[in-house]
Amino acid sequence: MTNKEIFERAKKGDKSILKLPKEKLVIKNKWGETPIHFLADNKVKEIVKLDKSLLMIKDNDGNTPI
Repeated sequence: MTNKEIFERAKKGDKSILKLPKEKLVIKNKWGETPIHFLADNKVKEIVKLDKSLLMIKDNDGNTPI
């Protein structure tokens, strides 16, 4: 799965990307957002079960997914 596909799925709230390896979840777009940021925007509650380091990644504005 390409990075573009991961972001597209995340923007739709597709929980299946949570099964991807951690290195695929820490990719960033040009605004510094990770797929987890988009899942949080879509109120995907399962993100709270992730490694806490994934929830603390800041985008370019300093916002974390949570």
